[in-house]
Amino acid sequence: MSAAARVCQVTQPTLSAQIKRLELELGEALFGRTTVGLEPTPFAAELYGKLAPVLDQAVDGLRSIRGQSKARASDTLPVAPPSTRQLRYFIEVFESGAISRAAAKLNVVQPAISMQIRSLETCFGDTLFERTKQGVRPTELGRKAYAIYAPILDALRNSRRRKPSGKQARPILRVGMLPGLDEDSLLVRASTATIMEWAKVCPEVELKVVESHSGVLLEWLSDNIIDVAVVEHMYARAALRETVLSSEPLAILTSASYALHSPGPIRLADIASLNLVLPSKRHGLRALMDRAFLSAGLPLVPKLELDSMASAMRLVKSGGWATVMPPSAVQRSIDDKLLVAHTIVKPSVTRELRAVQLPRRRNQTWESAFINLLRERLQIGRRLA
Repeated sequence: MSAAARVCQVTQPTLSAQIKRLELELGEALFGRTTVGLEPTPFAAELYGKLAPVLDQAVDGLRSIRGQSKARASDTLPVAPPSTRQLRYFIEVFESGAISRAAAKLNVVQPAISMQIRSLETCFGDTLFERTKQGVRPTELGRKAYAIYAPILDALRNSRRRKPSGKQARPILRVGMLPGLDEDSLLVRASTATIMEWAKVCPEVELKVVESHSGVLLEWLSDNIIDVAVVEHMYARAALRETVLSSEPLAILTSASYALHSPGPIRLADIASLNLVLPSKRHGLRALMDRAFLSAGLPLVPKLELDSMASAMRLVKSGGWATVMPPSAVQRSIDDKLLVAHTIVKPSVTRELRAVQLPRRRNQTWESAFINLLRERLQIGRRLA
């Protein structure tokens, strides 16, 4: 995985998230772990044989498009071909003739489509559509891009393994959860209890649960890869249908054997002086901290950005580092006196967990059952803590 991440010029967590996304879309596992790394499954090997020529076509198409765009100096543009999300949005707008109609069909908000079209135009180096009173009209570049990429996207869609006919497939509930750092954390205990209880309430529905951080889960939700995302409250996504699950004050975590701060709460203004290791800005926790510091007129510059919170916690336990987390996420380490939690005060910062869904999508009864059960389990856990 690390070698592939270097070749793709992305971080390892980003590559892992993209592979998980592809597995969710295809409904198949792509890799199995071995003692020396990852081994492709038979389905992945078959998929590679089908898609390698398609991806070559995508890169060749990108070179062809850039050669005719205004951005002749193509070496100044990104090398990577467009994402499948960008292509899906572009093709739907092309065929619908209006961003509003494309948004309704894709079950996403219009600004999300507009943003992806702008990103695609940056990738191609020129505009793809002209606005009209009736909607949008493709430019010459837009028509060329459609002719190149529509067949490629069709090939990608057709690569999905066909399910055997016969017995009707059960409905599936796909839930995205934040990763648990400790099997005794409140979220892990509550989600486990919810899964066990929900299986009794909705035995006719298949359940698939995946983990990632808030930014990735919201992207998967937007693309209809998952049905429900359990994330930290992120104010930039106001268009989603939200259910508040629980709230908890955030704390600065330090090693119990290496005192970075005196016992007890810590003021927001005193946090910046610590050796902070925080996730990148796509994480909900980082978004909350950035917002709190901005509101207080204070700078927040972590000494280290690390998207793997498990690695961050190991670093904190080694001494000399601090991070931010709700105490319930690492309760066992606190009880075992490996970590010390300093509640953030003046002002306090609260993490609010919410279950979010797409607003235009019909809410199934089993989705509501899962959300309600999870909320009840989280509230019971908070009362018992």
